[in-house]
Amino acid sequence: LSNPQITIDSENIIYVVFESQRSDYTDISVVIRGPIGWSDPFFLTSDLYNSVDPVIAIDDQDNVHIAWADYRKVTPEIFYIVRKSATGQW
Repeated sequence: LSNPQITIDSENIIYVVFESQRSDYTDISVVIRGPIGWSDPFFLTSDLYNSVDPVIAIDDQDNVHIAWADYRKVTPEIFYIVRKSATGQW
């Protein structure tokens, strides 16, 4: 676990995004703390190249926004994902 970033929504749900290494490369993962405790890590990336420097934010509708630098094409690119509060889907 490295480079963690944290945010809390209006329902007091905690979101932590971080860099993780479950292979030779760095991936981006997220855990969520809700009313029943912490979730298992959810891997947003799992590629043969490094994904680093995650940032997280929540908008006024409790949608979770995560971005990171991704090196799968050698030159870093910014990748982005959103978790819709209405569905809970990434």
